[in-house]
Amino acid sequence: MDIRKLPMDGKRGLIQTLKTVDDPRRRQGRVHTNTSVLAISTCAMLSGARSFRAIAEWGSNLKPHELRRLRCRKETSPSESTIQRVLRATNAQEFDDKIGSWLLNASGGSTSGKGIAVDGKVLKGSYGADGKQIQLLSALLHEEKIVISQRKIETKNNEITEFNNLLKNIDIEGLLVTADALHCQINHADFLVNKKKANFIFNVKENQPTLEKLIEATFADDDRKITSESTLTSKAHGRIDTRECVTKNWTFDLANQHAFPFISQICRIKRTWTDLSGNNPKGESRYFITSAPINIAPAETLLLAVLDHWSIENSSHYVRDETLGEDRSRIRKANSPFVMATLRNLSIGIIRLAGETNIASGLRHFAWSHKTNSLRVIGV
Repeated sequence: MDIRKLPMDGKRGLIQTLKTVDDPRRRQGRVHTNTSVLAISTCAMLSGARSFRAIAEWGSNLKPHELRRLRCRKETSPSESTIQRVLRATNAQEFDDKIGSWLLNASGGSTSGKGIAVDGKVLKGSYGADGKQIQLLSALLHEEKIVISQRKIETKNNEITEFNNLLKNIDIEGLLVTADALHCQINHADFLVNKKKANFIFNVKENQPTLEKLIEATFADDDRKITSESTLTSKAHGRIDTRECVTKNWTFDLANQHAFPFISQICRIKRTWTDLSGNNPKGESRYFITSAPINIAPAETLLLAVLDHWSIENSSHYVRDETLGEDRSRIRKANSPFVMATLRNLSIGIIRLAGETNIASGLRHFAWSHKTNSLRVIGV
C-alpha cells in the first residue's frame, strides 16, 4: 500500500475538506474544534475504530505534537461525550457530499468513461427517531470500488425518488450508470441522458412487464440479428459459472411498441452453473436495456458492467458489514449512523486508492504504523 498516491498536501489534503464542514454547535463553550473531532474520527476509523469510545481512546493516546497537528486546543483530545455530540449533530448530507467529492477528486477527478453502480443498503443496527432502520442509497465507482455519493432514504421505494438527487451534483458525462430493476424508470432514463449526458444500463423485470415481454419476444425472434456477443467462464465457490451475453438493436418498429425512451440496445445475459465436475446444471436469463450504442458498449462491455454492478455486494456492503462492523453497530441516535457510514466509506476509499485491495490488511497497516500514516494521509 502506497499512501503517496493520495492527495495529502495543500488545498487537496483531506484536512482542508474537513475544515469546510459546518460546526453544528454554538460558539459558547466549545473546547475542541469541529475539524479536530472529525480529523480524529477519520484517523481512528482508518485504524479500525468502530465506536465513539474507540475513537476517543485512539485520540487519548496521541502525543502533544500530534494533537497540535490535528488542530486540538490545549493539547488535549476530545472526550467520548464530545465526539458523540459532534457526530450526532453534524449535517450528515453535507458531510457525505464533501467527503464524496474529495474521494472523487482523489480518484482522478473525473468519472468520464467509467461505470458507476447505484444501489441501496440498510444499516441494520441503527434506527431513526421513528424506530425504522436507516437506509442509504449509494453511488459506487465500478473500477475503484469506492462510494462517492450517498443519500438517506425513508423506504425501499424512496430509492426511486432519491435516484436523481444522488447523482445531480456529480459530473457523470459519458458514464455508464448501472442500476437494478427498481430504477428502470422513464424519469431516470430522461435524467441520465438529457440532463447528465450519461448512459444507463437497467435490469428489466416485473415492474416493467410489457417491456420485459417485448424484449423476450425479440430475443426469441431468430429473424432479428444478434449484433454482438460475449462469454465469460469462472470457477469458484465449488461451481463453474458461465455467462453468455448477446445484444440486439432496438429498432424503430420496437420503439413504436413501447414508450420507454433512449433505448439503443437490448441485452440478454444467460447464466448457467454446474458443480466442478460439470454436473447438476442450472440456469437463468436476465434482460437489460441500455442507451449506449454498440460502438460504445458491445456485449463484452455490457457484461463486465453488469458483473461490476453485482459485485457491489462483495466490494462494499460485505466489507462495511464484516470488516467494519456496520450491521453490528449500535450507534443509533440523530445523524451519527449516517456520519459513521460516511467515515467507513472514506476509510475504504483511502485504502483502495492507496493500492490495497484487502481492507482488513489496510486497517492493520494504519493501526500498526503508530498513527504516523493515518495523520499523513489526511494532510497533517
